[in-house]
Amino acid sequence: MRTFESKNCDLMNPFFIATVEDNKDPTFNYRIKVRHPHLHPDVITTEKLPWAARVDSSWFGMSDDGDINHKIPDIGSQVLCLAIGNDLNSLVYMGCLYKKTNNTPTDDKYTQSYGIYGKNGHFIGIDKIEQTFKLIYEGKINIDKIQEMTINVSGNVNLTATTTTINGDVNVTGKMNVTGMITSMDDIRAGGGATGLLTHVHAGVFPGPSNTSPGVG
Repeated sequence: MRTFESKNCDLMNPFFIATVEDNKDPTFNYRIKVRHPHLHPDVITTEKLPWAARVDSSWFGMSDDGDINHKIPDIGSQVLCLAIGNDLNSLVYMGCLYKKTNNTPTDDKYTQSYGIYGKNGHFIGIDKIEQTFKLIYEGKINIDKIQEMTINVSGNVNLTATTTTINGDVNVTGKMNVTGMITSMDDIRAGGGATGLLTHVHAGVFPGPSNTSPGVG
């Protein structure tokens, strides 16, 4: 059943550019409602506009139990639409038209970097000038359900944090240099021995006020 009558149902070109007015699909199938100034009269409210289905070239596939590329055009975005069979109630949208934003690079990085430029300066992508992979995000990052992770770094790893908490055993192969105090809630043992700092004693020492040398705790 047709939801509305267009001013021009005999389309010369089934492709047209329209503006997104609604992107909250109640079926969560990435549909949107769009408006074209010449095809959709002002008397047609947003609620009466037809839904346009998304056409995606995602390499993930679109099976019921497969992965999916999650992306939804913002309201106000310009999208390329196709009226199937010249029917303005049967629409699909192919993608958004590019629009420069305040976060879009305008210097040499315009052609030498690529990634996702978000609001508030957020960025994830590659900077080919600096030869870096960048993740700039003011918020929380959660990495979960990783079975195993291997990181090979030819240079240095620098970590700056207020507090670093590790739950689990830590194995270190090589020398560890620590600038600052090390505090342990349990005993500390070296060389795989059975004697630690809490049970460390010196044999052959006579009782008295004398101390062992060289250190004094």
